[in-house]
Amino acid sequence: MPAGANLKAYNSLWQLRNDTWSSLEESAIQLARAEAQQRPVEKLAEKVTELLDVLGPIERRGHDRRTGALAAGGTAAMAPPG
Repeated sequence: MPAGANLKAYNSLWQLRNDTWSSLEESAIQLARAEAQQRPVEKLAEKVTELLDVLGPIERRGHDRRTGALAAGGTAAMAPPG
């Protein structure tokens, strides 16, 4: 989730998910660069952890839905809710 983002600003869980993955990618790159340049990484590592904490429940929910759909032999439940 982008820094300073408000959960109420999102129209859907999937919008939050996409923005958070994007922020995670950017933060991970910054973290890797800081570490390679031997700069402090604590704050960047905290941000990555926070973003992963946001994504954890979202991704588990998606995984559970996909697993349930496959176990039932169907694919309709695999689509994001709309």
